[in-house]
Amino acid sequence: MKMELMVSTFCPYCVYVKSYLKTRPDLKVEIVNIDKDKNAREKLIEKGGMLQVPCLFSDDKALYESKDIVAYLKTL
Repeated sequence: MKMELMVSTFCPYCVYVKSYLKTRPDLKVEIVNIDKDKNAREKLIEKGGMLQVPCLFSDDKALYESKDIVAYLKTL
């Protein structure tokens, strides 16, 4: 399963999800900052449908809201 977390530089909700990920080194999640990668921003809008972070793409399905993302990751 490929997982990619879209974040931005000054987003406290992104920090919350990234902090959880630090407790789960077993999860392989690529973190992509949309402020530094223009293509990532376009992908987020195109595949996710909106410009909102954090967004977790899990097998190309978008999941928004930091608490929902962490709840999902806890099931893995």
